[in-house]
Amino acid sequence: MTIRGASLLATPTGTTPSKTQETHMDSLASSFRAAAPILIATMPVVFGQEDAGHLRVKCKPSVAGVFVDGEYQGTASRLERKKNAVALAPGPHRVRVVDPRFEPFETTVRIEAGRTEFLKERLTPKPAAEPPFGELRIRYPNRGAVYLNGEFYGEASEFAGLGKGLLLRPGQYFLRIVPVEEGTPWQQDLTIAENEVTSVNLRDY
Repeated sequence: MTIRGASLLATPTGTTPSKTQETHMDSLASSFRAAAPILIATMPVVFGQEDAGHLRVKCKPSVAGVFVDGEYQGTASRLERKKNAVALAPGPHRVRVVDPRFEPFETTVRIEAGRTEFLKERLTPKPAAEPPFGELRIRYPNRGAVYLNGEFYGEASEFAGLGKGLLLRPGQYFLRIVPVEEGTPWQQDLTIAENEVTSVNLRDY
């Protein structure tokens, strides 16, 4: 089965997967004065590059996904490189490293301005799942984080062709692909059938 957009191992979904404007200038001015404190109070804090610290991550497996304060940053193999280090405001940050075949790892790192924190970790394997399986293959034009039933499974390029498909237990799944850099997420329900390949072709998305 092939699914076209605009064009490992998981558990299927079950019972729990799923607005006369005429205003005098004095009135406008007083409204602005009243709102000004609120605008100032909610203005986000912006830190300059000179104030930032950085985070690099090395992990086995290297395809594990790295989340910082709940936001996906990339795979460990990518963040291991100095040029891809994540710029962060000084202070504590929650780091989570996940791969569906391994137990997740979570910790807090403290970032200091002008310094790089290098996190190294080896994930603990989960017990191997038993067949039957179906296979999911994904073709996506850019870097996209793949989520099945709300759980991160990797980047789309990992599941792009023959011998690279994602093995899943047969059943119903909710697939969501989120662009890593920019773009609109794509999502759809799909069915994985035993001993069959399901292809999601989003090359023109």
